[in-house]
Formats: sequence, C-alpha cells, structure tokens
Amino acid sequence: MSTSPFPASAMPGHGNAPGSAGPGPTGAAGVDVGGTFTDVVVLDGSRPRAVKVPTTPEDQSEGVARGLEASTARHVGTMAHGTTTATNAVLERAVARTVLVTTAGFADVLAIGRQERPALYDLSIIKPQHLAAAVVTVRERVAADGTVLLALDDAEVARVVDAVAAAQPQAIAVSLLCSYAAEDHERRLCAALEARMAVPVTRSSALLPQFREYERASTCVLNAAVAPVMGRYLSRLETRLPDTRVSGSRVSRRLR
Repeated sequence: MSTSPFPASAMPGHGNAPGSAGPGPTGAAGVDVGGTFTDVVVLDGSRPRAVKVPTTPEDQSEGVARGLEASTARHVGTMAHGTTTATNAVLERAVARTVLVTTAGFADVLAIGRQERPALYDLSIIKPQHLAAAVVTVRERVAADGTVLLALDDAEVARVVDAVAAAQPQAIAVSLLCSYAAEDHERRLCAALEARMAVPVTRSSALLPQFREYERASTCVLNAAVAPVMGRYLSRLETRLPDTRVSGSRVSRRLR
C-alpha cells in the first residue's frame, strides 16, 4: 500500500462549516506502535473507535496505515503518534555513524561524563559506550557569559569541515563549549557542514540551549544518531498518509 485512504479534505482546516453539505469536521487519531501490536484510536464522530493490528517490523508505517484503514475512518486529518523506533535503534545500536564536533580540550566530554557511577568503589564497572563514532575538535572558545575568548576564523571552519568529511559521518552533532550563551560559532559550523555534506546536522544550542556540557553534548549526539532512522520512518509514514498531519513531524529533522 503506497497511498493514503484519507482525502485532502481530511487536512486541518478543510472541515465543512455547520449546515453545509460534505463529509463533516476533521477527525483525529492516536497511534501507538509496539513490538507486537499497533494500537489505533480514532475519533471522527461522537464515539472513539479502537483497532489493534499486528506491527510490521520491516516498515512500521505499513502497520500504522493498516490500522487507520481498519478503523474505517474517513476524515482523519491529525494523528498523535507514539513509537519506540528511536529507543529500539539506540538499544540495538542500529544508529547512524555520528561525528561529534566540540571545542578543543573537550574531546572526552562524553567519555568522562559525570561523577555518578553504578558502584562507587567497584573498579570492574564498565561504562556504556557513547554514541559518537568520532570526535573532531575546534579551536574556538566562548565564556559562560557569552564573551568570545577565541574567535572562530574561516580557516578553522574549513579545517573542521574537511576533518568531519574524512570521518565519513551519517550524522553530525555540533556541541561547543558555552554555546547556549553565544551560538554564532555553532551556526557557522553547521552552515558549512550542511553545505558540504548531505547528512543531518544537530546544533546543541538549538536543541538544548542550557549549561552543563555533558548533558548538552550527550543529548545532541543522541538526537543526531537517531535522526536518519527517524527521518526515514517519518518519510515513509508521510508517503503513506500524505493528507494526515502527524503531530511532531513538522519538527525540523536538522536542528541548526
């Protein structure tokens, strides 16, 4: 199945005015994709209808579309959607090859992390491997108040882009020191990286503009690592359901 059972009139804003002829107001659906079953609840009238269909692991969007068809709904324009696609990708390590770009001197930000450990005095504890396949450092520095201590020049931008390209990334995370206070360096790097490589780029100052370098960097890398997986899934879902607005799908897949 490659087309949606829902007409263009199902889009938000296409419902008919009271008293007019036509299919009636736009309905809504809630979808939760699980490992075994996909649950669909549709409200396009006075009472909700629930449908359970088998999940299609190879292409979960197929199960979603089947569930909506099985609900016999005709006027669904908006869908709220929950899925474990990103969670499963992380647990299975089926994520994109991600390169972290960070300030010189902070290449180990993910490896060092925080003081918290599962067992403080157990020397045999092995910390989980982080999701960055490679790290490229940048000669630049911004203070906590946003003051530029070491400006990022064009030659350094070009060097970093070359180094990242050589690492053959499938996704890129850019998280510079104190970028929450001054984001210009990150913006310039992201623009140059996107101009050179057709891969998702996540900018930490757009995703999580808060202090604490480990938390911001790790969140940025996690987002970047699952971006291609989620991008492919949402693209397939939008192809199958072109007239249905999926809640959250308007969020940029490249935070820059």
